[in-house]
Amino acid sequence: MGRCGCGSQCSCLVKAGTGVTVTGNGSATDPYTVSVAGGGGGGVECSAISGCAGDGLEVDPATGRWRVKISGDEGNAAKLGGDGGIFAPAGGEGGGPATVTAGPGLTGNGSAATPVAASVSDWPYTCEVDEQAGLVYVDSAGKLRSEPRGKIQYFTASQQETYENVAVPADETLIVTRTVSVTNPDPCRDALAITMTELDVDFNLPAGAAASQYMYGEEMARFVNNGSSIIRDAHVQTTKVLANTTIPAGATQDIGLTVSLGRGSGGATYNRIQTHVRAVLIAL
Repeated sequence: MGRCGCGSQCSCLVKAGTGVTVTGNGSATDPYTVSVAGGGGGGVECSAISGCAGDGLEVDPATGRWRVKISGDEGNAAKLGGDGGIFAPAGGEGGGPATVTAGPGLTGNGSAATPVAASVSDWPYTCEVDEQAGLVYVDSAGKLRSEPRGKIQYFTASQQETYENVAVPADETLIVTRTVSVTNPDPCRDALAITMTELDVDFNLPAGAAASQYMYGEEMARFVNNGSSIIRDAHVQTTKVLANTTIPAGATQDIGLTVSLGRGSGGATYNRIQTHVRAVLIAL
């Protein structure tokens, strides 16, 4: 050992500390050799420092060697390849980046330049799409659905009744109410009912007699016999169109026509009342 003042053999004491081994006796033929303990030629056993592993590293319990830690989380595609390196299957042809073949209603191939997106049309209207466009929904099977389709349904009720020449009242008097039963075919939205009603009353009018017919309290026709002989079965068909009835979603409701007669004089009578009540329900 240099500068120790020894002859053929060094008398200096070399003591191994923690993690170190010392071999040899300090002679020229067998010098001291200081090594890291357990290294087997200068190395350190992997297991001796396994506690130092950080994220992404681990010790293989079978070999005691360090290795990259592959995550076991669901969906991870990385693994060790045949050459011992980390391998993440690309999914594309020829080992290239993964791509997607867009089906109907989609565009793009999944790349950064052309990501997969819904295939949409340009808004061709002058109104604002944010304010006027409908929405798209996903059903229980995962399919795209539009808003409910519009529904239109027609209802009608016609009735004719004869009478034995009943005197026309002097004051306006409700004689009968005729109805049509309608059902909103839309289970989601209210429907607007557009109603057309028609009324036809037969009057017998002696000379000088008069009578009036009313729909919903409004006088629709006035008959006056200014002649010298009786007029039999004088009549006219009057019509009113209304759009003032809303039918709740899926509900059934009666829409009525009120028929009144009045201003009768001079022995005026009526012998027939015929009505038509028609309704168109529109749900949009």
